[in-house]
Amino acid sequence: MIRRKQQVFFFVLGAVSVILAILFYRLGSWLWENAGMARVTKIGIAEYPSKIVYVIGKDTELDLTGGEIWMGTVEQSPSTYELSERNIGYQFEVFTDADFEKEGTYTVTIQRGASMQCSFPIQVISPDYVK
Repeated sequence: MIRRKQQVFFFVLGAVSVILAILFYRLGSWLWENAGMARVTKIGIAEYPSKIVYVIGKDTELDLTGGEIWMGTVEQSPSTYELSERNIGYQFEVFTDADFEKEGTYTVTIQRGASMQCSFPIQVISPDYVK
């Protein structure tokens, strides 16, 4: 008799736990959508950096000055962010395959999270092309 009561008690306790978990999940989802904590759903280039052509021997690192990206949510219109040290690593990450010692066209990728990214090309040229 006691064993049966224990089984019923733990069954009811488990059911209540599942119901509470569902309610807390729904409340969290509602707060996320309605309390201004909207999730970024898309990003893109708003303004290219001032420098997209680099010269071998003169330029040794990526210069993103003047660049801006936009980030948008389902609920809000897009906001722009400078490609600056303040935002890199906090709002988004920057990746490039550029080799500043070798001529070619390379890609700079701006990424937020695992699935949102945008990119733009840069070019590294020989000093012979510069007057």
